[in-house]
Amino acid sequence: MKQAPDFWSWRKGVFLFIPISNNLTNHTDFIVGWDSIYFDNKLDKNSQDNQESLRLEDLIDTINQAENNSATTDNSSLWVLCEMVGQIYAERLKNTNSQDYKTEQDLAIQYFQKSIAIRRELNLRTGLDISLANLGSLYEAQGEYEQAKQLYSEGLDILQEQGNYADVIARLNDLARIHHAQGEYEEALKLYQQALKIYEDGKDTDIANYARTINLLAGTYHAQGKYAEAEKSYKQSLHIRLKEFGESHPDVAVSLNNLGLLYAEHGKFSEAESYYQQALAIQKKLFGETNLDIATSLNNIALLYYAQGRLTDAEPYLENALKIRKQLLGDRHPDVAGSLNNLAGLYKAQGRFAEAMPLYEEALAIAIPSLGTDHPITMRFQESLAKLREQISLSQKV
Repeated sequence: MKQAPDFWSWRKGVFLFIPISNNLTNHTDFIVGWDSIYFDNKLDKNSQDNQESLRLEDLIDTINQAENNSATTDNSSLWVLCEMVGQIYAERLKNTNSQDYKTEQDLAIQYFQKSIAIRRELNLRTGLDISLANLGSLYEAQGEYEQAKQLYSEGLDILQEQGNYADVIARLNDLARIHHAQGEYEEALKLYQQALKIYEDGKDTDIANYARTINLLAGTYHAQGKYAEAEKSYKQSLHIRLKEFGESHPDVAVSLNNLGLLYAEHGKFSEAESYYQQALAIQKKLFGETNLDIATSLNNIALLYYAQGRLTDAEPYLENALKIRKQLLGDRHPDVAGSLNNLAGLYKAQGRFAEAMPLYEEALAIAIPSLGTDHPITMRFQESLAKLREQISLSQKV
């Protein structure tokens, strides 16, 4: 079974769009938990980039030639080429190899759209769900939730017709995640519960998918403020992962981080730090010191310290997270912008306005071309910068 790429599931099941309540931070300067966890590249990066560029250039040339000779073009082959180009761009985004994040994201969308249009014209439904999921995940990453929802729903209908239950679970989870992002929590819960029932009825046997769905269900309970239900489900997911995978597994670190988030939000700072540090220890054992999973854990620990007023303790964690992201993602990636915004928020809280201002400005300068002006994250950065400017203006009048 081929799992369609998903721009949220790259995070390995971390429920990253849970808003931390006012009990934790009391302001909006931080992108709490907005950290992507990407898979590491297994090939030498320069070698992989060269191979991809050559292959991509050849594919695009072939597509252009075919489109220029439409009278003689076999569309049953053309959609395959378009799909391949879309997948290459999507993989480059996922593996942090993109040279221009926003441009390549738009190109991935363009080629997936071409592939889907041709397949619809030819009534080729086998595998169409994967193309729809690929395109849906790109729209989801852009915050275009209604378009993503429509594509996921169409793919779900196809999979249900085919009785492909493992992928039905994946699409139900995708749809649930969209409803969650839109604040439609009850609808999200219904979809997660449908996905769990498929597994519990014996129609799918992938225990990893089962644990992942429970983890996502817990995240929606968490967002609703249903603390007891969230804790129970997070712990159930952790128990399954420990039993199936052992202690040294990235999914175990995911569950530990999520429990840390839950306890931090409810002021149980000691328990939260214990879970965070356990997750960080697992990640360092698995990945070494320089890894995007580790950057996420460093960010979580920093935010925990921030919530306790331990600003000096938080600073090196945020700085290290930013350093790792710049090293692995380059200077213009949206996740780097998130780290810049978080560090700026810390400086602002310390009254270090002159140091905070350029970081907010840099974060926004990255977000506008990479995410677009209407993306929720971009608007969040604009709000943070505007508030700092207002605070500086007020302080100068005193």
